[in-house]
Order: sequence, then C-alpha cells, then structure tokens
Amino acid sequence: MQKKIIVIGNWISYLFFLGVWLTAYIFYQAYELLALLVVMLALVPVSIGAVYYLRRKLQISCSVRRKQAEKDQSFLVDFVVNNPTILVSRNVILTVDVENTLVGEPQRQYMVIPLKAKGEKKVCVECKGIYCGMMQFHVVQCELRDWLGLTLLKREINVKTDIAIMPNVKSVNIDYEHMGRGEGEQERRTLSQKGDDVSEITQIREYEPGDRLQNIHWKLSSKSESFLVKDYSMPVNHEITLLLDFRKTDDKYGEKEQLKTARHSRADRGNSVDNTGKLWKLDDVLELFFSVILFLCQEGQEMYVCWVNGEELEEAHISSKEQWMSLIFKIYEGKPNQGEISAYDYYSRLYAQSLGNTMYFCRKDALPQGGEYEQEMQIEAGEAVAVWL
Repeated sequence: MQKKIIVIGNWISYLFFLGVWLTAYIFYQAYELLALLVVMLALVPVSIGAVYYLRRKLQISCSVRRKQAEKDQSFLVDFVVNNPTILVSRNVILTVDVENTLVGEPQRQYMVIPLKAKGEKKVCVECKGIYCGMMQFHVVQCELRDWLGLTLLKREINVKTDIAIMPNVKSVNIDYEHMGRGEGEQERRTLSQKGDDVSEITQIREYEPGDRLQNIHWKLSSKSESFLVKDYSMPVNHEITLLLDFRKTDDKYGEKEQLKTARHSRADRGNSVDNTGKLWKLDDVLELFFSVILFLCQEGQEMYVCWVNGEELEEAHISSKEQWMSLIFKIYEGKPNQGEISAYDYYSRLYAQSLGNTMYFCRKDALPQGGEYEQEMQIEAGEAVAVWL
C-alpha cells in the first residue's frame, strides 16, 4: 500500500510539472519550452523501458557462509545483485521469506539495494536462529522503480539458501538400567513384526502377494485349501527405542491459552515466527530428544529412534555421534505430524506388543491421558517431557 501511495504521488508531481510547462508554452510560445515539454513526455517511455530491460538482465543470488550454527549464534547471509548492463537503478527491492522449515511459518522481509552499472552489489545481513531446525532464506521477488518513480516493475525469483540451527545439548542422566518392565520385557524386539529369526514363529497366516516362498508352511498348507505362511520374529536384543512426537497442531487449545503462550514466547524467546507458542514447545521437545540420544551414544548404548514424518512412521538405528548428527539433519528435512494422531498412537497401534524399553518424548500438554507409562521414571526440560512406556 505504501509503495502504491509513493507511485501515485510521483505521478501527481510529474503531471503537475507537465501542466506547468504546457501552460507556460501556451502563453509564451517559446521553442525552448516546447523542447522541454517534448523531453518530459519522452522521459516516461524511456524510463519505463530502460528499467523493464534492466529487470530482465539482473542476476540475484543468496548464500550462507556456513552449513550450521548454534542457537542465538550470529551468522552472515550474503545477498548479491549482479548488473551486467550500463543501466543503473536507485533501488532494487528484494522480497525475502525467512522460515524455519521444520516447524515454522514464513516471515516476510524486504531489502532495498542501490544498483550501479556494470557490477554487482553485495549486502551482508547478520542473522540469528532461535529455534531448532533448518532456517531457510528464500528470495521470492525483486522490484525495480523506474528513474522517474512512476511505476514499479516486479519479477518473480526463486533463490534459496539454508542453514541448520543445532539444538542446545542439555545435561541429562538416563537410568536406562530400568528400561522395560514386567515379565520378558527386559528383552524387546525391533519395530518390524516380521523378521528372519527362524528360532521363533510369531504367527501362521494365509499367503499374501510378496511373501517369500521359503516361508510357506508346506505341511500345514497340504491340509488346507490355501497356502499358509510362517511369520518369523526379529532377533531379540536389549536396545532402547526413543519415540519422538512433535505434532505441529495446537487446535485443541483455546484462545486464552494461545494468548498466554504468545506473551511467554515474546518475553522469553524474542520475536517469534509463530505467536501461538507452538514453536518454543516443539523446540524443547527436540532439544530433550537429541540430548538423550547423545547421552546414550556417549554411554555406548545402541538404540532405535522412531518419529512421524508427515503421515509415515520412520525408524533409524543410532550408535554413534556421527549417526546422531545425521539424524538431526534427517529430521530437520522432514515434516512434523500435521494431524491429531500422536506418535504414541501410531506406535501403539502398529506395534502393540513392542512397547517395552521405549522412551516417549512429547510436550507436557500432549502426554496421552491414561497411557501405559511410568510417571516416576521421566525427565522434563522446559515444556518437554520424556516417559518410559
């Protein structure tokens, strides 16, 4: 709206001076005034045409000087506008969307860059990330104003760069000797119900397309009208499963709670991308989750981690700090669960017999009511909680 007002104001000024010179020429009939009037009329198409050509030739890029940064650590983002022509412009307006691609929503920023002929202009912007995730800078549009300021020409741009904002590692101490409860739960199975451990058969069922022929139970099949298949279990192990729940939705919270969390976010976290308090809650969950994984890696404990990416339950095996680092980027590049079904629901429905030795990470206000977990065996960090299932 402000840009339109400026353009309208420039047109009013231009038409005013054009009217003044036209009136002067009518009264004095001087050739000098006529020449000046012709020049003023010709300036409009020349000015707009030159900037239209310049807009097509501009080359715009952006880059971050490092691949990752700690939270609240400054880093530089370079925006470069290259002008291969002899034309100049007083200002090039870049529209940049800044977003935490994991859990955030884009925040639009504008940059005004003066442009010289036959050269490039680099602008370095100092930024900080306050939440875990991949911080992306996306140049979506550039705007150029002609020399007279009578029009604003736009051009769509699609230039991106990003940087990983690493989680702060919290000091945690997990008593994983108490993992699992009840008879037989000191030994658990991996998430996959079907495996290759021929020492134990989990079930016998009818043949389905894709089943291995060597798994057919020929003896029972000969007594049945259809082929029967043996499902084998995976080998038994003592590893832990860490289950991450970082749903993006906050639909069940009322307006009062949203305003409360928004004030909390502004007071303690600075300017937030999302004012409903979702980001700082999810941020606590991610930090606690990654901190526990790193602690277990340093203790020499292997583990499985499980999380919902979009609508799919994913799994990874972690046993070293290098794998921990790779996991961070893998989760950053995914999508939070957008629905109301939690990771706990996904996990318990698919693998109801494999809940032993599993630690569940979520927001405090998202802890399942009446779930089968031990409240006395939990750790908390901010708005995040982890409980043993």
